[in-house]
Amino acid sequence: MSQSYSLAEISNAIHADLMPGVDQDFIVSEINTDSRRIAFPEKSIFFALKTDRGDGHRFIEKAHKAGVQCFVVERSYIPPDPLKKANFLTVNSTLEALHRLGKWKRDQFSYPVVAITGSNGKTMVKEWLYQMLNSIFRIVRSPKSYNSQIGVPLSLCQISSDFNLGIFEAGISEKGEMKRLAEMIQPTIGVFTNLLDAHDENFESRKEKCIEKLKLFQNVKQLVFCADDPLIQQCVNKSGLSTQQLFSWSRTPGHQVCIAEKSVGQRSTEITLSFEGNSTQFIVPYTDPANLQNCIHCACTSLALGVSIETLPSLTQNLRPVNMRLNLEAGINNCELINDFYNSDFEGLKIALEFLQSQQQKQSTTVILSDILEHGSDTHSLYERVAQLLKSKNINRLFAVGSDFEKYQSLFDLDCSFFPSTAALLQEVSPSDFHNETILLKGARVFAFEKIAQLLKKKAHQTVLEVNLSAIQHNFNYFRSLLRPTTKTMVMVKALSYGAGTHEIAKLLAFNNTAYLGVAFLDEGIALREAGITSPVMVLNPDFEALELLEKYDLEPEIYNMASLNLLLQFTQNRQSPLTPLKVHLKIDTGMHRLGFMVEEINEVLALLVPQKSIKIMSVFSHLATSDDPSMEEHTQNQIHQFSKARKLILAQLPTNPPLFHLLNSAGVENYPEAQFDMVRIGIGLYGVASNPVTQQSLRNCSTLKTRISQIKSIKKGEAVGYGRTFIADQPTQIATLPIGYADGYRRSLSQGKGVVMIEGQPARVVGNVCMDMTMVDVTGLEVFEGQEVIIFGDDFPIYEYAKQLETIPYEALTSVSSRIPRVFYQE
Repeated sequence: MSQSYSLAEISNAIHADLMPGVDQDFIVSEINTDSRRIAFPEKSIFFALKTDRGDGHRFIEKAHKAGVQCFVVERSYIPPDPLKKANFLTVNSTLEALHRLGKWKRDQFSYPVVAITGSNGKTMVKEWLYQMLNSIFRIVRSPKSYNSQIGVPLSLCQISSDFNLGIFEAGISEKGEMKRLAEMIQPTIGVFTNLLDAHDENFESRKEKCIEKLKLFQNVKQLVFCADDPLIQQCVNKSGLSTQQLFSWSRTPGHQVCIAEKSVGQRSTEITLSFEGNSTQFIVPYTDPANLQNCIHCACTSLALGVSIETLPSLTQNLRPVNMRLNLEAGINNCELINDFYNSDFEGLKIALEFLQSQQQKQSTTVILSDILEHGSDTHSLYERVAQLLKSKNINRLFAVGSDFEKYQSLFDLDCSFFPSTAALLQEVSPSDFHNETILLKGARVFAFEKIAQLLKKKAHQTVLEVNLSAIQHNFNYFRSLLRPTTKTMVMVKALSYGAGTHEIAKLLAFNNTAYLGVAFLDEGIALREAGITSPVMVLNPDFEALELLEKYDLEPEIYNMASLNLLLQFTQNRQSPLTPLKVHLKIDTGMHRLGFMVEEINEVLALLVPQKSIKIMSVFSHLATSDDPSMEEHTQNQIHQFSKARKLILAQLPTNPPLFHLLNSAGVENYPEAQFDMVRIGIGLYGVASNPVTQQSLRNCSTLKTRISQIKSIKKGEAVGYGRTFIADQPTQIATLPIGYADGYRRSLSQGKGVVMIEGQPARVVGNVCMDMTMVDVTGLEVFEGQEVIIFGDDFPIYEYAKQLETIPYEALTSVSSRIPRVFYQE
């Protein structure tokens, strides 16, 4: 929060009752809704949020162990004895209480608030408005993309008298949500960015979704929107908004703002804006419709806020691309490098440090940080909080850049180096100063930290596989939402996490409290342990000649036949000292006939295992062969029946310490939720691939394989391209060469027109034969340039479409991306 409040004040704000013994004078200044992200426990109040996807009451004890003393809980919650002395505020709904807190903060201030909604572009418009207007207003705004039922109240809690303009995003995914956000934000200016297909599945029609979004703006003074979208215009006309409330722009006359656009070179556009009889022109470095629309929304919102039309050219020249994500990539000298040049505020620093904590694979951590330019008036207090935050996150080294850091360097008691400028740091610091550590680069744009990134980044292939950790988190949460509260999850991270990258994905899943990780082979499990991952790990195909390594690294083997069981028994009998029991998982063959004990063998297996004190059966499982095929439901139901039969036999002999039972894979969770048993295994679904179209709409793409154009050349009719002269131009043709080939996993079978890549949303077909390290594509008629980004698969070209080109399935397409392709991980 922007200020400190007593529990009595917070209790009144959220309409809470106090449990006996609450210290009403206890002061808190931090709100926390996630026990994994507690920075200042002694100053925090933890809201135990209960939502469709989880119950925060399960993590109260974890938050208390981290040092939190104050909690907002629902009335049914009874604290266990160790928490009796903590401070509990009770409410009917913790989510509603958080909403009341956000509204209470908003009610205290009357300065203008801009609220932005729409299908896309919310964060971009918010950040560009900040870039344009921060010299005119003191702006408080949503951190990152905090626009949900949880993110909005947390954003509003930043409001204080240090600011005189608020800019907040509002996002919804279903009916009924926007009314709650509108009551909290109480916007004076509204911006409706656009209406696209995001979350269409949760509404009866796009019109219904548009009407829901417009509920945010019922009481605004002015609503900025593009009247060129007929559905938005139609819904606005029927929304009850008065003509005086509308601030529409269009490329045709008859609206408050009239727009004309003209290309200036290949990458810029001149916008002519006419308003109230006056006109102005300004040039923006964009040509694509989405960014041009965002620019115009920002210009019109500035006018709605009273900015003069004459100043727009000088304000829009400040618009720069906004990198809305944290990147994790390989650095020099075995380092990991996290880049975040998104913004320079305290909340952004907290988010970046949380990402570092969730992904840290090295023991040592270094933060390179610039002055925090986006803050209120009390600079000394701000840097005190920065020092406390870095200390709470156990940061080993700080390289601080800027005059404010030099002024307040006495506040920092860790290993620090201070520099007046980025140039000074680059002059004094060399790559040899960094070894085997995780480095976070967090700097305001004016400090040009990209120069430091170039120094520390490992020189890489032009082709990369980008992995969206936020999308993986979304997919994981989606599958968890389909489970009973008591059902545990095992997530498969075998085969480089289906090509995405083992350590980074496993770190994310461990951070999200998955019960188990699953790997195929012993070396994959050892690699996880050497990366510092301590979660339980099941090994599907263990090397029974190396059981001592399984024990050393605390890896849990699958046992699937009598030979493997006998080797296991022999190993346990010959152990020097019976330390803890060796943990194992029994595989049952219920009809797939790959690996596993037959149901008829179970009594024989248990007769050998149950008497053993040195072996513990952790789980019993089987594989479904056809869970993704509705036409094979009878076979799947028979497998479920066989597994239930095996479960009954096992429980009869292990009644007091039963193992976990798990059968369902991703498709099984979608199609056979009644067979969840104790745990499910999430595999391909985590990476954005579903077995049915309905679920596919709910999942997000996680992986984007991209490259860049190395060279463009024009060839004449009759000239050939590539090995074997298999392509002969039948007309003048423009050819782009890409640095990707079959050694990278881009198969030679895609040669001679079979393969297609995407350039700015336009298809370009492969010509000639795919080479080991290069591929040529036909770009005739496309506006292209050397260095331009090219998508092999991703949002523009889904992995299942790419797999069709390869005549295979998405599993194989994902896992065939060569390990020589660098993986770049990012969080939105």
